[in-house]
Amino acid sequence: MYADPVDQADALHTLMTENRIKSIRSQGREINPSGFCHFCEEPVHGNKLFCDADCSTDYERTKRL
Repeated sequence: MYADPVDQADALHTLMTENRIKSIRSQGREINPSGFCHFCEEPVHGNKLFCDADCSTDYERTKRL
């Protein structure tokens, strides 16, 4: 029995998505924890990259510009 075109497209989409995720994960981090927020440079605890979600969003927005 053959799969219909929708099933084939779904399987291809799933495969492409999984491959993209693997590719991104293999690249490693673009930035590493430093003890300071990578946007506003405030001290952060643990392995955080940013002090809060606002700084994370602002960093991503600035990076895209």
